[in-house]
Amino acid sequence: SISGSDFVVVVKLLRPIDLKNVAVAFAHVPENWVFAPKNVEVLVSSDSVNYSEPYTIPNIFKSEEEAQNVSQLVHSLIPINHDGVKYIKIVAHSIKKIPMWHEAKGLRPWIMIDEIQIMENNK
Repeated sequence: SISGSDFVVVVKLLRPIDLKNVAVAFAHVPENWVFAPKNVEVLVSSDSVNYSEPYTIPNIFKSEEEAQNVSQLVHSLIPINHDGVKYIKIVAHSIKKIPMWHEAKGLRPWIMIDEIQIMENNK
């Protein structure tokens, strides 16, 4: 987890794979200042230098919606369908400041990732 910042991780696979999709789950526990990200980007590479354009899942958490003041796991499935992948970079963009409807409004939130699943194409 990272407080008030984006979450960035690079996964190095043991061998290149034909990647089907990446699933990511985030904790969302507003009473503990833990908020799901605004969006998630996944970039893939065969050499860790040249990455693809980002595959993006937008609007995972809309911070202006007070109705999302419920503890939950927030799941994102990002379709990729890219062959020869050895490196996977995941970037989860934090909301940066706790929403105005929260008692800690304006302070820096936490972002916590629960799980990353990498699914290979079975051709």
